[in-house]
Amino acid sequence: AGIASALVLSGASVASAAVGSTTDPAGDNAGPGLDIVSASLDNGADLLTATMTFRKVRSGEAIFAVKAKDLGGLRLVSLRDADGSSRDFMLDRKGRVTCDGFAATWDEMALSVTFVVPATCLWSGNYQNVRSPWILTEGANGGSDVDLAGPIKNVARG
Repeated sequence: AGIASALVLSGASVASAAVGSTTDPAGDNAGPGLDIVSASLDNGADLLTATMTFRKVRSGEAIFAVKAKDLGGLRLVSLRDADGSSRDFMLDRKGRVTCDGFAATWDEMALSVTFVVPATCLWSGNYQNVRSPWILTEGANGGSDVDLAGPIKNVARG
């Protein structure tokens, strides 16, 4: 029973090592738009899941940056319109990145947007730790930053 308990405990710690998070004070946004209150990054074996939670869901641009050591960065972007529709895409330094299975889902009840990216779309699946140097929002019509959160550092792949 002792060995089984130790295995369960060690398994739980491995699973939690694949998640990082940060908080951001409510009301610190520079203007009207999405005010970030928290963010999390789950670096699973098959999927990367990045979630931003807001004080209120409204129109604006949510951007979650992810980087892996020596592999460059990617931006996960969702442009939310006043009618609740969104345009979602990934960018690298060259422009848009095509990724089957990439999605951004807005949840008005949870006051959040969640990005899901298959691991194979991230550096061809050849990476381990990731970090999010910045998580930000911009106004509904683009332009200047509204709120900035982060960083989330060194999230091991689960």
